[in-house]
Amino acid sequence: MGLWWGMLGGRSAKSFASRSAKPYALRGAWLLWGMALASAHGWAQGDGPTRSPEAELERGAQAEERYQEALAVADLAARVPVLQACLELDPTHVEASFALADAYWQLGDKDNCLATLSRARQLAPNQETRPEWRKRAQEELDASAEEQTPDGVVRRLKTAVALAPELAPAWLKLADALWMTGDRVGAADALTKARKANGLADRQGGAIIPPEPWQSRATEEFYQAFTPILIERIRHLETCVALDPTRAKAWYNLGNAYYDNGQGQKAADAYKSALAVTPDYDKALWNYALALVSLDQPEQALDVLARHLALQKTPQDQRRSQDFADYVRHLESRRRPGVVYLMDGDLYTARSGDNAVPQTKLTEFGDVQRALLSPDRDIVAVVRRGNQLATWDLFAQRLREHQLPLAGPILDLAWSADSERVALIVGTGADPSSGDVLILDPRTEALKPVTTDGINARLAWAPDGTRLAYVKTAGPKAGLTVARLDDGAETQLAPAVEGVTMTGLAWSPDGHHLAYLQMRRDGLSSLTVVGADTPERYDTQAQVKGNQVVWSGSGRYIVYEAPPEVGLQGLYCWDVETNEGGEVGISRAPIVFAVAPTADADARGAIAAAPVPKDGETTIEDSVVYVAAFPGKYARRVLALSETSYGAQIVWDERGELIGMVVAHLDAERKGLYEIVTIKPVVDAPGPQFLALGLKPLQGPPQLLGLIPPALGPERPGGPVKEDEPTDRGVGNP
Repeated sequence: MGLWWGMLGGRSAKSFASRSAKPYALRGAWLLWGMALASAHGWAQGDGPTRSPEAELERGAQAEERYQEALAVADLAARVPVLQACLELDPTHVEASFALADAYWQLGDKDNCLATLSRARQLAPNQETRPEWRKRAQEELDASAEEQTPDGVVRRLKTAVALAPELAPAWLKLADALWMTGDRVGAADALTKARKANGLADRQGGAIIPPEPWQSRATEEFYQAFTPILIERIRHLETCVALDPTRAKAWYNLGNAYYDNGQGQKAADAYKSALAVTPDYDKALWNYALALVSLDQPEQALDVLARHLALQKTPQDQRRSQDFADYVRHLESRRRPGVVYLMDGDLYTARSGDNAVPQTKLTEFGDVQRALLSPDRDIVAVVRRGNQLATWDLFAQRLREHQLPLAGPILDLAWSADSERVALIVGTGADPSSGDVLILDPRTEALKPVTTDGINARLAWAPDGTRLAYVKTAGPKAGLTVARLDDGAETQLAPAVEGVTMTGLAWSPDGHHLAYLQMRRDGLSSLTVVGADTPERYDTQAQVKGNQVVWSGSGRYIVYEAPPEVGLQGLYCWDVETNEGGEVGISRAPIVFAVAPTADADARGAIAAAPVPKDGETTIEDSVVYVAAFPGKYARRVLALSETSYGAQIVWDERGELIGMVVAHLDAERKGLYEIVTIKPVVDAPGPQFLALGLKPLQGPPQLLGLIPPALGPERPGGPVKEDEPTDRGVGNP
């Protein structure tokens, strides 16, 4: 604590808390949604970001006229373009969408029919399947029996379930057909959908035992899972439980496999499913509790351990269960936050609570140039020597080095929100500043190319994991582009502007908007917001310093730092609902800041910020850490530093309950030394908790990658019960 008092310059304790053939088909079903985006492009050319209510009513009336006109056209081929024109005027016209799908079907264009029908149902998600589509689905189901090839059967059945997703017999026949063609994963998925379509209970609701031959098939998958290849084990067990959700032992083994693969939440869910089938499953209770502890859920773990203790018969087993529960209570009482950071080309972790325990060095590379922590805070992706990718699993304490198909530099990377995939831009050599977009699953090594044009720079992953945004740097589609990962369709949201660089891509939490910066050659940037699935566009004219724009947890506000050159300085926010700017209440520059991941009931967010010195400054007047609720004009001080110390970097934990900070110094005696601390964002909070003390890096300040939740780590008592369970063949498997 003496070091902290020196850092504070001897201030009082109160200062801590001062706080997308035939002519009609050429336009395709992709046009249905593309028209709206083409319209958005037109707006970008000068129609303005919004139309008047009168103009919107006029377009709606014109769309309805086109729809009525189409209904009067007897020639189906001639009806299609009229319906397309209707949807160009009003992409949300539900009846026109269904009518277009119907026309495609009658013309024999099943592909465009199914694509259009799918989008029509997106516009009316609660609408029941119409009788004509259910009749066509039944015809496809009946016709599947006449097909001579397995592929023909599958094609007919896939059409049937696309026409009427609630047609359970079609899903069941599709599952059987897919199994016969060797697509066991697809068969399992179809069988699951058959159960849902038939209204059968899921595993948590007491699933029924499936009929033969699915029991035998599930048993076959179960035994194939006894393989040393972990990913293959997981695949077979996932298929097994999808075929027969009543197999507690398969769920239990799947939980073990997930746990070994560093997928803690999936492991916990699998153990929970085993217990839904067999509530007194002793081993599953123990492993479920262990997984919950590793996921920083000690309270839930204690509830599970109480169930486990009640099942124990001998004093020895009771004592073992009680000891585990006592240990979890000990962890709950400590709840020590941790941190992972990059320093001198390597990864480190440290935890608060014991200053005598030094930070832990995770890698021995010395050449890591960039690192990114996954959203679930379990895995760190690192870039070595500019063109090599590795991941360190904090949960499983495992390093993986990944082979990429391209040898060029890694220009950008981003985690999916579920922490299962990493998107990368890898240089192709033609242009050192752009490359191809790839997606890597770091646990299975599966690679999927998204683009192969070599002209992409900057990327951002949509929150729902179904789309990627990236900036194309050349060609006719240069500008901000969004790709759907299911079919690869690209949509341009904003064209490139000569002399302007697009950077700072940031999705709103709901995935409806994309914010980005337009950086001019003079170094200034302006904030722009576009709709990801609507023609919205806001050129806010807000000037931004640097390339950091952050959405609030509610998705309503964007926070940015205004440069002093435009007459403003400090932190400001942009309200997407009202298209207006607002104050955050911190009018200082330069400054570091971080936005809390949560928001209150009124969509107000919280932000933590601290001033940093200008070039050449040796002291900072009123060096404090602020927390402000935005929008608003007032900030409160939560921590005061000495005039020669400052917060060089700030992060929040995933709950918005804790702030992590790198503290740097300006005085000659401590210059080059750094501390990593955590503080509470509340008035009159206790003093900061130290995570790392007296760091003296050789290659610049440590980079704080994020706060990580408490975990058992090296204190883990054993591990999950490692022996996998065998099963019996036949009916009534446990």
